Amino acid sequence: MSLDAIKKVAQAEEQAKEILEEASAAARKQISDAEANARVFVNEAMNDAQQQVLKMLDDAEQEASGEILGLMRKNDEECEALRAHAEKNLEKAAALIMERIVTG
Repeated sequence: MSLDAIKKVAQAEEQAKEILEEASAAARKQISDAEANARVFVNEAMNDAQQQVLKMLDDAEQEASGEILGLMRKNDEECEALRAHAEKNLEKAAALIMERIVTG
């Protein structure tokens, strides 16, 4: 093989080495960029999920508050009905006691 051919082979090998290094560097950059994009995507997904959870909790609290108020109103109405019934019976009980005391 001539000296010129050996130089061309060496030059081709050097170019191949440079191409390989450039391709390897490009692949590493693509991997790095993909990992960074994945981290951003995961962070955004986590933030979205946290916002959804907070909204769900807020909605549940509002719904529970509404139910509690409804139950409290119902309880107040039932207590008032019992109170009215008891007052009505109180007059009858007082009259009965008075009658027993008098007739004795």
